[in-house]
Amino acid sequence: MHVIGVDTGSASVRAGVFGLSGHRLALAVEPIDIFWPCEDFSEQSSENIWTAVCAAVRRSIADVFAAMRAMSRLGSVFEPRAQTRSFHDRKYRVFLEMHDDQIKYRRMMAPEVRKP
Repeated sequence: MHVIGVDTGSASVRAGVFGLSGHRLALAVEPIDIFWPCEDFSEQSSENIWTAVCAAVRRSIADVFAAMRAMSRLGSVFEPRAQTRSFHDRKYRVFLEMHDDQIKYRRMMAPEVRKP
């Protein structure tokens, strides 16, 4: 599941696609037109802002889908860097050790079942 966030500023619209963990997967920026009908006065078109919002959202979603297609090509093999693999291997060993300890502690703390 993903979340789309849209930020409309005075000069541009930004749309980002985020995972539920908060990690940004894509970002698109679209400019907004500013009109200066007279000195010290500016206007913006709500139609132009909405068009920019739609374009930014469309582009950010397209970027995510393009990345997903690139990662799922048949025949492509992804090998993590040695440093990344080493980190995850250590992390997994710690997890297994904690799991084994949890089982040991449960057995130690469990009341003994006595038969009459």
